[in-house]
Amino acid sequence: MVLLFTTVYAVLRYTIFGPVPYEEIPTLIFNKSISFALIILLGLSFLEKKKSEKRYAYLRVVNMFVIIHVLLSLALFTKGYFPKLFENEKLTLFGNLSLLAGVLATVFMMFRKFNIKNIYIYLLIEFHLLFIGIKGWFDYHKWFGMMPPITLICFLILLIPILLEGAKVKNDYFKIESDEKES
Repeated sequence: MVLLFTTVYAVLRYTIFGPVPYEEIPTLIFNKSISFALIILLGLSFLEKKKSEKRYAYLRVVNMFVIIHVLLSLALFTKGYFPKLFENEKLTLFGNLSLLAGVLATVFMMFRKFNIKNIYIYLLIEFHLLFIGIKGWFDYHKWFGMMPPITLICFLILLIPILLEGAKVKNDYFKIESDEKES
């Protein structure tokens, strides 16, 4: 259901209201929808209990979607598809930073067994989204069909677990500190 929703959103935004031709739905538009779906599922997994079967099911699908997103992105990663990330056939600073954050987030997600905290993965994904999309986030009059960019929606979705996880880390820090004072 999530993938169906994100695909409809992406087709409406980029093809119906935007300039992307229909023949690019199987790759460019699907890549946008699958990345959108993986962020939603990642957010939903955060809301589940740590060791629940539902959480593991979400994360298995997220991992599969990450692989699809990475492979499609590599195939499409050109100036023609991502003009904001390129200048004179080379990556801009934002292009380089987005690519680095995306690669690190992918590696950390795939090797989660090394006890990498989720908040670090979420932050890397946030940087990936930020550097790809921020230049278009505030020009709402240029949004196709007045629909917010997928990068902005995903950025906002991931803020929730980051803020909740950050508050938990902060509480754990102060708890440890107050326990030490009592000793």
